[in-house]
Amino acid sequence: MNRKSPQPSDELLDKVEEIWALKEKVPRKDRWVASSHDLYVRSGRLPGGATQYMAGGGKSVPDLVFVRKVDGTRTVHKYKSGEWELKVDKTLPLCRALRRASEIPKGWPPDKIEVYYSEARPNPEILAKTQKVWQEHYEEVNAFWRAIGQQSDDIMPFFFDELEKEWPIEFLEIQDKRLDKEAIVMSIQRAYLLGYMLGEGWISLEEVIHFTLYIGDQIADHIRSTFKGAKSRSTAFGAVLCGVSTRGTADALKTKD
Repeated sequence: MNRKSPQPSDELLDKVEEIWALKEKVPRKDRWVASSHDLYVRSGRLPGGATQYMAGGGKSVPDLVFVRKVDGTRTVHKYKSGEWELKVDKTLPLCRALRRASEIPKGWPPDKIEVYYSEARPNPEILAKTQKVWQEHYEEVNAFWRAIGQQSDDIMPFFFDELEKEWPIEFLEIQDKRLDKEAIVMSIQRAYLLGYMLGEGWISLEEVIHFTLYIGDQIADHIRSTFKGAKSRSTAFGAVLCGVSTRGTADALKTKD
């Protein structure tokens, strides 16, 4: 009994083509993004106008080879399934963000441009006041995190989803492997707990805004000090972290129901 060899999905083929197309549209110096997860995608023209695509987790031996003919039909010549396919799903959002980042601030409304390029700085007095309140409620905050926060699986995905959607430069740069990921995770957790403190009535919304901007400033500084040429802005991180705080507020209010 003959068994057909496994075939890649049309969705996978579409993604590989899109990664290549996006890679070709950005400056050469930025194309490292396409292989930042050790995924290698190549393409070349064949006689007669067809296009061959190759992709996989190895530089020299591809796991996928297919050809798109002039009429749009595709023929798969090689396919080996594996973990490299997960890298496709990680790489495509980065390539899309890179394309959008190259066009900033094209298409942005004036108020978003104003927020992004503003030189807003957190008020030191407000920061000191918020920090004092945090210390006064240290035990309650930690108890909440142990009971609720550690079980809130959507905090990190929400942070990165918002970055990807709204702030492509920051989404790209925070992916750099040289960054202290643990410090970034802790910063996001702090923003979440600020929301809890707001929900408990211990701090005001103004204090949340200033402190999330401060946390965003720390993340942006870490990125800029880690690699030359980074463009991340505190205001972008502050805006997303403020959204993370709303999750903490919502969860705090749920505990009162």
